Amino acid sequence: FSNGGTAISPVTGYQGGGIFGPVAIAVDASGSVWVANTKGAPNSVTKLTSAGQPISPLNGFTGGGIQNPFSIAIDNGGNAWVVDFGTNSISKLTTNGDTVSPSTGYKGGGLSLPFSIAIDGGGNAWIANSGLFSVSEFANNGSPLSPATGFQGGLINGPQAIAVDGSGNVWIANSDDISVTEFVGASVPVATPIAAGVKNNTLGARP
Repeated sequence: FSNGGTAISPVTGYQGGGIFGPVAIAVDASGSVWVANTKGAPNSVTKLTSAGQPISPLNGFTGGGIQNPFSIAIDNGGNAWVVDFGTNSISKLTTNGDTVSPSTGYKGGGLSLPFSIAIDGGGNAWIANSGLFSVSEFANNGSPLSPATGFQGGLINGPQAIAVDGSGNVWIANSDDISVTEFVGASVPVATPIAAGVKNNTLGARP
């Protein structure tokens, strides 16, 4: 849809590139669209141009541990991160769709039925776990930064969505508790803090 609400895509929607059972979507800095497909054989990730043309192959991008993907996010380098609900892992693809993560995906850090993912200003991945009612953090190289049970507390209950704000606060939506939990200053800020920005003339810039 245009920003005025007018439909741009065809009546059938954009298709191809492995789209099958899409459940999550993200847009990278170049305007390309990434889609997580939770059905199909095998499960996959689709990439489309901003005009809706498929970039990924007929069966989508596969490998790197992608299985039953539920959420997708893009880091500062244009890499796509996917949470694999079925295998308690996360996968990483380059902007070209090449796999970075191992064949089993990245594991550990308390991943337990991961449901949603967000990327902070440092390129670290934050994941909401619906299994352990916790939050996991992974470095950009795929190493877990959170403990074996993930980060807990703050009345996390049935987390299904996660986001990082410009100040580095992590927000979690709790479906079971009908509430929102905030971890203040837990992550790398998405934008340069005001004091540092004024000093270095980099207000609004990524760290």
